[in-house]
Amino acid sequence: MEELNNVKLNNVKSDVAALEETEQKKKNRRLAVVKIALLLVLSLAMLIFGSIAWFASTKFISATDMNVKMSASTYELAVPQDPGNVGAMSYVQTGLGSSASYDDGTEVNQLSGGVNAGDGTLGSYTYITDIAQGTTDTANFYTTSIGEHIKWRLGSEYNKTDDGLGPASYGTFTFYVVPKVEGSIDVKINLGIDGYRADVERNEDKSFHVDNLALIGTNDESYIAVEYLRTHMLFFTGRTGLGTEQSPYYYTGFIGDDELTMTFNDCVVDRLIPVTIYWIWPNTFAEMTCIATKGNVADTSGNSDATQSVNDIRDFVVSHVDKMLDMNRTTALMDMADESSQGGEVTHTFNATKANDKIRELSMGYNDADQKIGTSIQYFLLTLDAE
Repeated sequence: MEELNNVKLNNVKSDVAALEETEQKKKNRRLAVVKIALLLVLSLAMLIFGSIAWFASTKFISATDMNVKMSASTYELAVPQDPGNVGAMSYVQTGLGSSASYDDGTEVNQLSGGVNAGDGTLGSYTYITDIAQGTTDTANFYTTSIGEHIKWRLGSEYNKTDDGLGPASYGTFTFYVVPKVEGSIDVKINLGIDGYRADVERNEDKSFHVDNLALIGTNDESYIAVEYLRTHMLFFTGRTGLGTEQSPYYYTGFIGDDELTMTFNDCVVDRLIPVTIYWIWPNTFAEMTCIATKGNVADTSGNSDATQSVNDIRDFVVSHVDKMLDMNRTTALMDMADESSQGGEVTHTFNATKANDKIRELSMGYNDADQKIGTSIQYFLLTLDAE
């Protein structure tokens, strides 16, 4: 997981007291640290990217049963058999100090309230290693069947002592589409995030003991934190750069309202096609809206694809402001957008100059929302609902 960076608010003009208040907000926001378990659960109609989250306040998230929506079986979904790491574990400590011992751990997936997903159907498949070049290889994959959830295997070793992710974290995940017909197939995927609470204790070896997983439902007073998380984590189909100061990552292909539509041509039955999704939890409101001096999510001086990403993100921020910032919606819109009315319909357009002038207030609203995520949610589950 990426180390959290200090937040730098841009163009802030305030007195010393206001700056001190902002610094305290930033310190508090660092409590919004999530431990991601990277547990993916797939079915014919649903792919779950399960994220077991640990916050500094020792609170966590889990999974629950899902309804599977049937669809035409023109494709299935798959994950590799190797590596075999299945993600977050709950460990029981026995004894104290030098006499302490620990069990082998129980998958959070298998805990009461967890997804309890199985392995799926194991088989050998040819998969595309490079779409542009058309190169292929062969490996073992777990695939879905109708109504079945299968658990994801991590691409890297799960660190049971890792404090987790939060603002400024980013990464990727890859799943595979398994064509069941020749020619062209259309794939439509909707992304969603569910939030959970749990009782969590940290063991002496810094691992975690998890119990009492429970979904944070829409009627729960903490549900707003789930909505904040859903808007603070952004998803893309493309990423450029090397992730260095000289060559920062910039993201393209914004998956706007968490809906991704893809068409694959020249498909061969059972020849797997990789799909990689890039995600980022922007460190600041300025970086999310691409008005920061550095660290912006998308390139404001880039080509048409980059410019489109900037515009799409800003439109998303304006249309989801009440579920992104912990502040009054009307005030937030006044601080960041121009209002227009046509045919009785009021629309708002992001205004970078206005947002810069009010960056202190908008940044505090973003940071406060991060803080609510960190104190309300203990685990979260990313769902990919493939129709």
